[in-house]
Amino acid sequence: MRSRWPLARPRDLARSLRPLVILALTLAVLVVLVRDLAGTEALARAARRANPGWVAAAVAAATGCVLVGAQRWRFSLAALGHRISYARSLAVVLATWPPTVVTPSRANELLRPLALRPEVPVAAGTASVVAEKIVDLAVLLILCVGVAVAERAWWLAGLAGGGTAALFGAVAILLRSRERWLGLPWIRSRRAAVAAAVEGIGAVVRSARAVAGVAGASLTIRVGSVATVHLLLVAVGAEVSWQQTLLHWPLAVLAGLAPVTLAGMGTRDAAFLFLVRADGGAVSEAELAAATLGYSVVAIWLFALVGLPFMLALGLGGRRPAVESDAETAEPPAAD
Repeated sequence: MRSRWPLARPRDLARSLRPLVILALTLAVLVVLVRDLAGTEALARAARRANPGWVAAAVAAATGCVLVGAQRWRFSLAALGHRISYARSLAVVLATWPPTVVTPSRANELLRPLALRPEVPVAAGTASVVAEKIVDLAVLLILCVGVAVAERAWWLAGLAGGGTAALFGAVAILLRSRERWLGLPWIRSRRAAVAAAVEGIGAVVRSARAVAGVAGASLTIRVGSVATVHLLLVAVGAEVSWQQTLLHWPLAVLAGLAPVTLAGMGTRDAAFLFLVRADGGAVSEAELAAATLGYSVVAIWLFALVGLPFMLALGLGGRRPAVESDAETAEPPAAD
């Protein structure tokens, strides 16, 4: 007898199970980090001893990173001829922040173009976000190379340098060989939209003004991220120098970008703990874990809560806020 319920296709089944797998991996990594590496009781003691003043300073540094991030997106959009107010950009950035805690590798960023409809075409909005992420990743990789060379950590410099070369190569293939890969079967049905997005990405990365603005903002955010976690390390009394944090935290953030755990939680913390311990010295795993897990609370979860009202007010949950945007009347910027 034939079943009334059709069997799910393998691709659909894999797509539906993927969030559960990532959640399970996140929990598994966090359990190992908290129970086996740091120790639950020692971690709790380190968290209780945290100095409120230094924690407040970390919150201020993380807030600065979010504020700069809103301006960074405006640089990318302006290269495509779309100018929105800073308030509008910040509202959308905050509105798309809550899904960060349930998606890997900051995939929530791709919700931003949907929040700007119909002010900015979705293809242009998508291109602005992807181009911003490309430049941001390049800045992170180059920062890792520079710090590793300064510290004479040659294997780390080689690893980050290889990643930088691979990123530039991938962008070159994306822009110069698009006719070849746009003909792939799984792209053919949406060829026009993908082609428009790729054209937009090319317009941003070829604009010296846009790249300089996005790269400068990204570097500010990356240094702010290092400052945030270092302030938390100071708050819990961890004996980690600023130089060590500057060397190892960008690499840990890079590890956290792998689509393995939610918002990089666990992988980022474990990578930082491993790198600092590899430097030698009597560093408490509990203090390191308290600071890095505190980073997730201060720099991710806090703004997820702040962003909930914005998410509901925008098209992601309800009526859009009455924030003026000059996207409709913007003139395209002059070519650089």
